[in-house]
Amino acid sequence: MAKCVLAGFKEVEVLVNAAGTNAPKRALEVLSLEDYHAMIQTNLNGVYYCVQAFLPQMRARKSGTIINIVSDAGKQASPKAGPAYVMSKFGLAGLTQSINAEEKGNGIRACAIFPGDIDTPLLDKRPVPPDPGARAKMLKSEDVASARCWRSTCRCGRS
Repeated sequence: MAKCVLAGFKEVEVLVNAAGTNAPKRALEVLSLEDYHAMIQTNLNGVYYCVQAFLPQMRARKSGTIINIVSDAGKQASPKAGPAYVMSKFGLAGLTQSINAEEKGNGIRACAIFPGDIDTPLLDKRPVPPDPGARAKMLKSEDVASARCWRSTCRCGRS
């Protein structure tokens, strides 16, 4: 994927990682090893692999921003999220801090966004998915996407 992106764009100034999966049987009592590994692989390892794929060209340019869409579960554990999801999101918060600690000298910065519930198909994996009324009150994907671009500093062509 990174080779394809870099072949088409030559360089990536901003990398946005928005990975997330969960499982209906997520509580410690019922969490399977397969579901645990799938969550860590997607939510944490997948982001790590993307970061590692784009860091070399960011380092060469001495410039880059990495935005990790984490989750409020990356700050506070809850039974609603389940332990594997929480572990993966806490790990993602730590990865964000590590990027800042290690890469600031290379002009690379990272930030984490910790949204609450977002109305996406991931909610269908809850043991009891929220009803349409609850979903209507939640953030939408586009709400979170717009959080990365403020009017006064936007460099993406939108105002």
